[in-house]
Amino acid sequence: MSFGDDEGDRHMTTYFRRKFEVVDVAAVSALNLQLMRDDGAIVYLNGVEVWRSNMPDGAIDSETPAFTGVRGDEESTFLVKDDVAPALLREGENVLAVEVHQVVPTSNDLTFDCSLSLTRPANPDQFRLHESTLVKARVRDGSQWSALNEITFTIGDAADSSNLVVSEFSYRPAIPLPAENPSGAFSRTDYEFVELMNISDAPIHLKDVRFTDGITFDFAGNPFVGLGAGETVLLVEDLEAFQLRYPDVPTDRIAGEFDNNLSNDGERLEILGAEDAVIRAFVYNDKAPWPEAADGDGYTLELIDPLSNPDHAVASNWRASRGIHGTPAGTWSAYDFADWQFWNFTAEELADPLVSGPDADQENDGLTNFAEFGLGTAPDDSITRTMLPTGMMVEEGGETYLGLAFNEWQGALGLTHAVELSLDLVNWQSGPGVAVEVGSGIDHGDGTITRTFRSTVPVSVNPEQFMRLRMVND
Repeated sequence: MSFGDDEGDRHMTTYFRRKFEVVDVAAVSALNLQLMRDDGAIVYLNGVEVWRSNMPDGAIDSETPAFTGVRGDEESTFLVKDDVAPALLREGENVLAVEVHQVVPTSNDLTFDCSLSLTRPANPDQFRLHESTLVKARVRDGSQWSALNEITFTIGDAADSSNLVVSEFSYRPAIPLPAENPSGAFSRTDYEFVELMNISDAPIHLKDVRFTDGITFDFAGNPFVGLGAGETVLLVEDLEAFQLRYPDVPTDRIAGEFDNNLSNDGERLEILGAEDAVIRAFVYNDKAPWPEAADGDGYTLELIDPLSNPDHAVASNWRASRGIHGTPAGTWSAYDFADWQFWNFTAEELADPLVSGPDADQENDGLTNFAEFGLGTAPDDSITRTMLPTGMMVEEGGETYLGLAFNEWQGALGLTHAVELSLDLVNWQSGPGVAVEVGSGIDHGDGTITRTFRSTVPVSVNPEQFMRLRMVND
């Protein structure tokens, strides 16, 4: 673009214009202008001045200088004007014109960019909701906005005792490490959480759900109002503390903070739904038969089989979580055996290998500390048989094979699993020539994967076979 022939007396003003088409102009409800200019500019819409930026008042001609010079970041900054009257638009062809003025005739640069955007009301026929949603809206009349209005649209059945469970909760979390409490402002209570799960095969809504005993929380007016099939939602005691301990939990799985806190000694929890119907009401405890590892050792209480909708008041329907800090929203913490020992034993116990060593078994459930580490279980709670490897017969290709299934805990760092086969319980072998995996593992979303292996020799060839699982520290 030419500035003129005389470098000492360049053109003071440059003019720009752009034609554009508008259809159904009456439907336009707002106009938005964005302008970048160096130094000053005046914007016209269909011949009417709508914006004067860094220009003096009064009459303007081609020799009028800008009010001040523009330097540095200002040269590339977009200014915004959102009160241009839509009535200035015409049906069909329109013209947007801009004149850009320099501050002095010796200026050797010019910066300019401009955009005009139109706002139309959404077509109601195109408005679709695929999940329960809290909608907030205002209405604009000219330059005035109405008060905020809210309405909750729900999809699916209301949450009730047939479709909503407490799938996990942490009532006495572990003491925070420095990285989880950098300011020193948090206590272990601040890391408490409660997880709810939709156990049905269809969406449900939480519009009327509220905790009324133990802790208090009300989903009324909460943006998180819908739960898809199998989905979970978290309530936390303190959001900042929770995110420091669980940085991998998506924020869109957290509905908010509850009031009060969960009792360390056990208490009654109550959840009500529509028309004050009881969804859940149960008392938990920190003593056996309830899993004691959840009482300060860093483990949480997890419902063992949530999809079966078990009675929450029965202690045997709960287990200490797989791994330290639990598995909120399907996340888990990974650690090696030394870290596992640190979390599970006191300083005095760590000094005694008969209590904290890899071969110790303080609760006499037949599993050593190292085996407990490999399975992601707590050393001071007797393990349930469902957590142990399971033998079976596998039918494949018209033959029957001895098989072994086990749950691999992904949070155990430095651990190798080996399925071994023996014909005499004395000599054991492993490897692909001895045992092969059947299909792909089943990921349960809680840090465990069920893996199944079978012998490579059919029982018709050798009916006397034995299989076992060996866990080795790398």
